[in-house]
Amino acid sequence: MQMGQLLGVNKMFTGSIGKVGTTYVINLKIINVESGKIDRAEAEMAYSEDQLLPATQNLAKKMAGLATQPLAGQQPQAKTFVEPQQPEKITPPGSLGANITSITDNFARSFGLSVRDGALVLGVVKESTADKAQVKKGDVITGFNGTEIKSSFNLISLISKTLAGDNVKLKVLRGGKEITIETVMQKAVSSEEVSCDFFGLTVLDTRDGFLITGIKKGTFDGNSEVEVGDMIKEINGQEFNYIADFYSAITMAGSSAGLLVERGNAPVKATVSMIEKIGIGAYWALTGMSGGSLAPGFTLCNYAPDDPGNNMEMDFRFWKSASGLNDMELILGYPFVFVYPIKTYTVTLFLGGNCRMEFGDIPGFSDYFGTDIGFLAKSGVEFFAGPAGFFFEGGVDVIMLGLANWTDAANKDQKTLRSTIDVYFPISAGVRFYF
Repeated sequence: MQMGQLLGVNKMFTGSIGKVGTTYVINLKIINVESGKIDRAEAEMAYSEDQLLPATQNLAKKMAGLATQPLAGQQPQAKTFVEPQQPEKITPPGSLGANITSITDNFARSFGLSVRDGALVLGVVKESTADKAQVKKGDVITGFNGTEIKSSFNLISLISKTLAGDNVKLKVLRGGKEITIETVMQKAVSSEEVSCDFFGLTVLDTRDGFLITGIKKGTFDGNSEVEVGDMIKEINGQEFNYIADFYSAITMAGSSAGLLVERGNAPVKATVSMIEKIGIGAYWALTGMSGGSLAPGFTLCNYAPDDPGNNMEMDFRFWKSASGLNDMELILGYPFVFVYPIKTYTVTLFLGGNCRMEFGDIPGFSDYFGTDIGFLAKSGVEFFAGPAGFFFEGGVDVIMLGLANWTDAANKDQKTLRSTIDVYFPISAGVRFYF
């Protein structure tokens, strides 16, 4: 199971406690609520039930930079582990199978709670103890086997002392009414945490939907944002009951997606968009030059919806001209990206400079080498399917200045500088993969 505890303003403890033989293993992490990233993670051991709560408190204080207290009782001496030939059967520890947190002002406001004591249930893992006991999202667990629960720390400590098969009694506050639930502890069941890195989200597959457990900075556009603790119910109007359906909805979402989430007890519409991504791909271009040269090329771009000033695109293509010279063109510039409401494609306007080089040997021109500079303006559309983007572009390529060197038929070196303006109309199509 997981639990959370607010630390300061924008950080939260999460962690778990397991039992190996007679030793308790305490794992704690400090999560940045805004970014969803793990700031710090540490582990500690306790060697008796009496040491468990003080050891957990000590570890939390240590990670928060506070003074700690020595634990009562002597820690056992380290022993060399020898794997037994026939390991004895050990009853697995009990697990609630719920994502819980202490009640902060934000959670109290979202769920309409007037209490601050207890452990708030954010999500329930399928087939777990909580699922079979019909514990629901939004329930506040206020008692466990007769012990009053003040926070998620109290509950995790008590659950860590149970074994699978133990009978337990939960006191739960639901809709302002207190109910008692008797159930049997189950061993931990696997719950799949899905990383939707394309949108910067991490979600947990629960009985009620996909619970957002982590968010990367730079994920959103518009005025509506999702939050840690939101339950995703729809993506672009598509509902889903299974993880395969969720993956399908994310894959079809393209560069941006409209979400319907449940925040507390209220539905909220939000929009998430592709976070800053680097794209690498290949394409074919019809250069528009004499002979209609067909040129293969490579493209590299950086799209930053949250900070458009970081947008960049670089293209490189090469071909053999109609005259027989080898041509290469390097294009570097800035793409203006427009994400349309359909959310499955983007329209771009690109402005940049180019440098074209020609070299080779043709009749009357030996060791020919020429360079041209100019600018290129193009627009295009890119269709997204998960991490892949298929693009089609067209524009105008203007060459303004050129310098060439060669050896003529009389074996004399020649040089020319030209400033005439040549205009071409290239078109291209290709694919990029973003990561």
